[in-house]
Amino acid sequence: MSSPTIHRPSDTITTERLLLRALSPTDREGVFAIRSEPRVLYWTEPDTLEKSDEWLRIRLESEKSMTYAVSLLPSTDNRCPQIIGVTGAHSLPEIGYIFHPSSWGHGYATEALKAWIHMYWQRYPDGHPVLHESERAYLKAVTGPGGEGSRGVLRKCGFRWFREDEVCDERKGAKEKGLSVVLQEFRLARPGVEE
Repeated sequence: MSSPTIHRPSDTITTERLLLRALSPTDREGVFAIRSEPRVLYWTEPDTLEKSDEWLRIRLESEKSMTYAVSLLPSTDNRCPQIIGVTGAHSLPEIGYIFHPSSWGHGYATEALKAWIHMYWQRYPDGHPVLHESERAYLKAVTGPGGEGSRGVLRKCGFRWFREDEVCDERKGAKEKGLSVVLQEFRLARPGVEE
């Protein structure tokens, strides 16, 4: 029996309003525009260009990454679509999504994540082959302080609260003072599996 092919995002996913495509090195500026925005990285320090480049490099090289750039579907004037967000698995089974604040409040994160989840379980009905057996039965997401909108996206996509962890607050000044924050983990069971 041959081993399953490891997924490297090369396909596109289309929804009613969005185009999801494999994240690539050419997305550097779009990723930085999102990750440098303080409202996006609320509980951690916003990225410098170097930190954003490192984040992108890790996503492009990891076999546990299935990360997609999200843009609005091209309009009839044929302009190149700009990235409004990034979604998918940055380190399976953990998923994530970040969207530029200018795109918040339109349901794009929910629409993109639902489409990604559908693709994932269609392609890997028993979970991704790079995962340990115990990790194949679910996807998970972690939210931090100020993440009520993000928790709403997760609930709309079927995720349920799983647990909380207290960790060091990574914001400037808070880390030096030893302040902590509570992170909430949510999980989505593989179709047909009860958690």
